[in-house]
Amino acid sequence: MDLEQLLALQDLDTRVAQLEHRLGHDPTLGELTDARAAVAAIETQELKLFGERDAVRQELKRLEDEAATTEDKIRKVNDTLYGGVVTAHKELESLQHELAMLKERLSGFEDLELEQMELAEPLEDRAAVLATNKQQALDVVSDAEMAVTAMQAEVGVELDDVLARRAAQAGAIDAALVSQYEKIRVAKGGQGAARLAAGGRCEGCHLTLPRAEYDAIKHSAADIVHLCPECGRILVRS
Repeated sequence: MDLEQLLALQDLDTRVAQLEHRLGHDPTLGELTDARAAVAAIETQELKLFGERDAVRQELKRLEDEAATTEDKIRKVNDTLYGGVVTAHKELESLQHELAMLKERLSGFEDLELEQMELAEPLEDRAAVLATNKQQALDVVSDAEMAVTAMQAEVGVELDDVLARRAAQAGAIDAALVSQYEKIRVAKGGQGAARLAAGGRCEGCHLTLPRAEYDAIKHSAADIVHLCPECGRILVRS
């Protein structure tokens, strides 16, 4: 039983774990998350700004409608006042008074319209800035997405290769030994076998075996499987 092949299998399993970890933790993923968060932050600002801008636009539209209605009333009063239909002095005075009030009212609407326009201008400017910032942020997201795609493709190619080699390596080892190794590997966080270095040191948990125990393992038959008394991993002698 060639336990060295088990270490080769362990190396491949370690590489598989590294590649799978990279698929979930590569820096490009964090950069993409940050880029998307930046877009979301801008969209939140836009949502608030658009609400303010819509309120100003609605108020401006209301004032414009009121002004238009008032202007229409002024034209009708003017037509009545100067159309020659009304001749009674009191009625003429009443129309003149109404006309003056309407013009005063119109002037008030126009002043309020100017106020709303003054409020709208900086909001429009801020909206334009946010639109520019958002496009720049979206460009960053696009670049980050391409980087993630490239990373996933690169890792995927290597992972497929390593998994194929891993399957071939596992097939070349005694099935019972592979099964034992697999159970230990799962229980020990990914490492089921470790080299027993010169001097009796387990490279899995770094424990140095007692001299007598190390000598017994060193002089035992090559096909006997020994487990580290500390970590329980399969020991592969140098």
